[in-house]
Amino acid sequence: MIEASIEQLEGDQPDRVLKAWRGLNAQYRPTYENRAQYPELAAEATARIRGEKTFTPGTPWDAGPFDRETWVGHWENDTGYWIVVSGTGLNVYRSGDPPEKMQAASLSDDFKTLTFGERGKWRHTLTLVDKFELTHEWFDLTRQEVWRTEPMFKLIRATK
Repeated sequence: MIEASIEQLEGDQPDRVLKAWRGLNAQYRPTYENRAQYPELAAEATARIRGEKTFTPGTPWDAGPFDRETWVGHWENDTGYWIVVSGTGLNVYRSGDPPEKMQAASLSDDFKTLTFGERGKWRHTLTLVDKFELTHEWFDLTRQEVWRTEPMFKLIRATK
């Protein structure tokens, strides 16, 4: 698998390699009691990396770069405005005193866009650029127009 990955990366096929590794990561769940079918999964990944098998849409081998966990964390813009996304139910809070919980958070099927409401006046749409940057669009529901669009960044806290 490593050799096939190197060959494909050097052959300018990084998307194929990344997709296979994401698919393997999505399916590999070892425990102290078993190897979780690692040899079989590694063989499948290698075949996909080499292009011998396809990435069928809707299967674990067609895993995208984003998932629910991508959203969890503290996102902030350059002015100090922040949004925190937490939990498996995607609880969304925005800065304020006290912080305000947002309403009706929902994710797109590809996990790239998170949408939620605020007091019936605003619809917020967050769209990932990558795992650490997004574009935040504020839509004024009263005026039916975009009020503001700005970049936000995920804060990464130092660990000990």
